[in-house]
Amino acid sequence: MKGWFRLLGWAVLLVASVGEGKSICDLLEAKGVISAEEARACREEMRAGARQGSSGSEAPAKAALPQGMTYKVGSGFVWTSADKAPAGFGDATEKPRFSLALGNRLQVRYTYLDRDLAGPSESSTFRIRRFKFFLNGNAFYPWLKFKLQADWVGGHDQAANTQRPELDDAFVDVTYFPLAQLQVGQYKVPFNRSELTSSGALQFVDRAITNARFSLVRDQGVTLHGALGEVEKPWLEYAVGVFNGTGRNRAEKEDSDHMGAARVYWTPLGSLKYSESDIDHSPHPLVGIGAGYVFNVVQNRSTATSALTTTFPDPANPERLLTTQIGQRTTETISNAEYHRATADFHAKWRGASVLADYFFESRDDKTPRLRMTDLLFGQPPSIRASLGVPRGTTQTHGFNVQAGYFVIPSTVEIAARYARVDPEGAGNRQEEYRAGVGWFVWQHALKVQADVGSLVYEIPQAPDRRDLEARTQLQVIF
Repeated sequence: MKGWFRLLGWAVLLVASVGEGKSICDLLEAKGVISAEEARACREEMRAGARQGSSGSEAPAKAALPQGMTYKVGSGFVWTSADKAPAGFGDATEKPRFSLALGNRLQVRYTYLDRDLAGPSESSTFRIRRFKFFLNGNAFYPWLKFKLQADWVGGHDQAANTQRPELDDAFVDVTYFPLAQLQVGQYKVPFNRSELTSSGALQFVDRAITNARFSLVRDQGVTLHGALGEVEKPWLEYAVGVFNGTGRNRAEKEDSDHMGAARVYWTPLGSLKYSESDIDHSPHPLVGIGAGYVFNVVQNRSTATSALTTTFPDPANPERLLTTQIGQRTTETISNAEYHRATADFHAKWRGASVLADYFFESRDDKTPRLRMTDLLFGQPPSIRASLGVPRGTTQTHGFNVQAGYFVIPSTVEIAARYARVDPEGAGNRQEEYRAGVGWFVWQHALKVQADVGSLVYEIPQAPDRRDLEARTQLQVIF
């Protein structure tokens, strides 16, 4: 944990030093990123840029950056080394041996929520929804890639009820063979389309309710993945991975089980990236069809304590009973559950219009809980016994999401609508989402404002459905 905080601190210092030629050049040289000769050239260039600025002349933007560094909208500051090497197997294209992109993504959100409850039920909230810092690039070879991403407000401290920093991604991806690439570390589980689509490339302010119910988000593990077609424009992609199955930033495991995940993605009419809106106003139809599967074994362990008591007649009043504690019982419950999840998705774009659909299925088998009870009577040795809890059985849950959008002003203003539903087995637990939205793409996804309004419906047994009204507005800046 301390290691990546140091890396984040170094990167922030790097950005803060961009306006000070001497500081950034010295820092890059000290870290071994550039040679002494490159550092001298960097300092000379910075001094030249400063002289031009002080004379009142108009200096180009690149004069403020050291040699090899540029700024790319949506990617941040990008540095590449002069030393180059072949890109990978079967590709003799010379690419930099070292590269580094450094940037941030900020989402500021306002939410108004009117809950369908008795009494005061309205809330009005401003929130930093996401503030992500990212580093990505390659090291030593063009095909040895890496990424580090942290969300400064990604975690939640329940004790203090505050947001805290959390590590999102930290992985290495060996991409030498296009058909057999190896990714290891912490990253998104290759399962469903909506989660694999960056939160910065969504059509609405946030993902549908189906994603919260079925997505695996991030985990730690290893994935074999590959693609058919051109390097930047594949028409078929696959991924098969093994993970801890405990979620992000949780390495502790008390069993030998692992989660398995697989996904395939087919784009027969040309490459279709994981980005929901047709912001590029695609000149010809694009179609993406995907499917995913996950199997996992979840172990839950809980401990509860209770008092052991006895009753006896009151010596002063035999008709009254007195109760006193004679010991304590500790009950440890271990319950395992196996679940299978599957998803299928469809996505199409053409001339500013986009349509997408996701279907989800889960079968969960909750095993009979195992109980271990320890009775400790005062002044006596502990008594331990084991038993089985109440069998639970298998339950199934279905879900789907359908949404569509159209740019009424090409690549600038989009309107969209969504309907999503989560339907667990049994009565009285259905959830639905109806939503309409509008997006103003000032500078594509790098600078955009989105707003949506919707109804969240919760089925309640033997009562009218609860219908909450939610309105959201969000500003996104990627820099």
